[in-house]
Amino acid sequence: MFAGVPHPFDKMKRQVIPSALRVLRLRPGRKYCRLGDLSEQVGWQHDGLIKRLEAKRKTKAAAWYQTKLQIAGLKAKAVETADKKLGIVKAAKVKVAVPAKVEKKPAAKATDSKDEKKGDKKGADKKGGDKKPAGKPADKKGGDKPAAADKKGADKKGGDKKKA
Repeated sequence: MFAGVPHPFDKMKRQVIPSALRVLRLRPGRKYCRLGDLSEQVGWQHDGLIKRLEAKRKTKAAAWYQTKLQIAGLKAKAVETADKKLGIVKAAKVKVAVPAKVEKKPAAKATDSKDEKKGDKKGADKKGGDKKPAGKPADKKGGDKPAAADKKGADKKGGDKKKA
């Protein structure tokens, strides 16, 4: 719907903003309505005019596109004939073979022999003592409970208010 587009912008190319598309914004099965239909139900009387103007705009846009295709075809032919007259040969596209990916083997980790001999706690952790699964940050208190459950007086919804 392009009713009311100011003068310099009505001749410019329209753009599509993907983040505003209904197809991308709404989940399948959700209900939606057109603003024109909603406005018409509350008394707006220009829906027919807008539909007529939109159909007119679409026919003009289709004619413009066909003209654009014809001009592009004529331009391509003109460039081709000019190249032949001038003796210009276009370089053929050459496909370059891409080497296959080579997998790198991980380097073996060196163990600290001093920690192993002393029996240090750090050495025990390295051997596989108290380890958390990779990807999960360690809690400050060391437990697997959420932070809200550790606080005294936290209510059931996770708020920080104490009961009076």
